[in-house]
Amino acid sequence: MKNQKENNCLSLLNKLMSKKVAVRNTDGSTKEHQLFKNAAYNSNTGEVKIELDSGVKKVLFDDMPSPDITMKLNHRYSMPLAILLSEKKQEGIALYDRKKLCMFLHTPESYYNRNAYIMTKVLSPSIKELNEAGLFKNLKVESIRKNNNYKNSPVIGYKFTFTPVKESK
Repeated sequence: MKNQKENNCLSLLNKLMSKKVAVRNTDGSTKEHQLFKNAAYNSNTGEVKIELDSGVKKVLFDDMPSPDITMKLNHRYSMPLAILLSEKKQEGIALYDRKKLCMFLHTPESYYNRNAYIMTKVLSPSIKELNEAGLFKNLKVESIRKNNNYKNSPVIGYKFTFTPVKESK
């Protein structure tokens, strides 16, 4: 079981290390950055350490007081969720389809149709950790149901709300 878990974690790290993002400069030009600079997995503790590229860090966290940000996110889904939500940091609201969110976060397929699992084992711990780390202010999530007036209606997505970050000029 441990080898399978290690293999899954290493596979996820390899995928994360290959991700690139285009960053738009103030003059309108774009520059491509590798999303992560370094990644390490400790098989004894199960801890994953990921370091953002400095150009990406500047764009994501330009409103933070210190340019050198060190954070430790222990929950498995916190970092991918932070990356996903950072795309909407200036809007303060993000809507995601349930299945696509689960696929992006690499949750087990058995969670896809179980809102209770997604909320208690994936989103709630991640949101708590992201709020405590100060990455988002007042981050909250609520389920979007197919029929809003009916409590037992199936969940079709999730709505994340947080205090928007004003664009610095």
